[in-house]
Amino acid sequence: MEDLNFNPANFFLVFLLLVIVSILLFLLFREFFCWYWKINKRISMTERQVVLLEKILAHLKSTSPNQSDTDMHVSETISINDQMTDFNRDIYDILSSLEQKEADKFIKHGLRPGEKIVINKTTREINRFSIKEWTEICAKFEDHKWSIIWERKLSSV
Repeated sequence: MEDLNFNPANFFLVFLLLVIVSILLFLLFREFFCWYWKINKRISMTERQVVLLEKILAHLKSTSPNQSDTDMHVSETISINDQMTDFNRDIYDILSSLEQKEADKFIKHGLRPGEKIVINKTTREINRFSIKEWTEICAKFEDHKWSIIWERKLSSV
């Protein structure tokens, strides 16, 4: 029979050889497994999603009104990225801080053409209405119950 005496030096060499072979096999097969499990494709799609989300965030930030302007008047027409909007500062100023925060949440997400952010005078409920919804409210003669805080005008194009 063969002598199987492993001294520490031989054991270390065998261990080192196994580690090197394992690393080489990992590097050789890594690209195949990444292709097979579509990992590279998932990473590139995720990176694209991040870029698109950053563009959306930048757009939302550019369309939201700047609340730090103190020189606004009672009802002003403001142009934000060529979007004509009316802001009723006097109504906004009489809102409680909680109501202002709620209105700011609606405003932060931007307004579509014709949309309005309004507050119910009796229930103090803040809502966003589309043109269709506001037309229905006006048809029911219930528009006197609401005060318009912010509205985006329809483009005249």
